[in-house]
Amino acid sequence: MFSKKEKYDLIVKLLKEGRTNREICKIARCSPNEITPIRKTINGENTDTGIDMKDKSICAQVFDLLEKEISLPQIVIQVDIDPEEAMRLQEKYLLVSKRDKIIHLLKDKKRYGFNHRNTRIPTSTPRVLEGNYRNQRPRNHNMGSDGRQGGY
Repeated sequence: MFSKKEKYDLIVKLLKEGRTNREICKIARCSPNEITPIRKTINGENTDTGIDMKDKSICAQVFDLLEKEISLPQIVIQVDIDPEEAMRLQEKYLLVSKRDKIIHLLKDKKRYGFNHRNTRIPTSTPRVLEGNYRNQRPRNHNMGSDGRQGGY
C-alpha cells in the first residue's frame, strides 16, 4: 500500500514517463479518476475552469495553487519562480483571503442580527411555545405500571 504522497509522486513519475492511464492504474493501484486531476496539474490546466494555467499571470497561478492548499515549495517548483517571490505572493494572498473572510463574517453578522457586543438582537418578540394540551386525553392517575385500570 502507498501513502497518498507516495501514490501522488508515483503517478507524477509515471505520467512524465509517458505511460497510459491503464498502465498507471495497474502500477499505482488507483482509478483513472485519481490520475486525471494530477495530469491536469502537471500540464498546467486549471481543473475548475479548464483554463490553461500557463496563460495566467504568475500571481494568479500562485493564488490558484495556494487556494488548493499546495505547499510553498511545490508552488516554487510548479510555477518555476524564486522562493522569495513565492513568499511575497503568499503574503499578498493571505492579506486578500483574510480580508475576504472578514467581509464574509461581517455580512453574516448583519444577516443574523448580532450587535457590537456579539449578542443576538431579537428581530421579533419571542412566542412561548404552547403544547397541544387540548388534544391530549386526560391522564388517569388510577392506572397501574402496566397501563391497566386500577393497578397499584
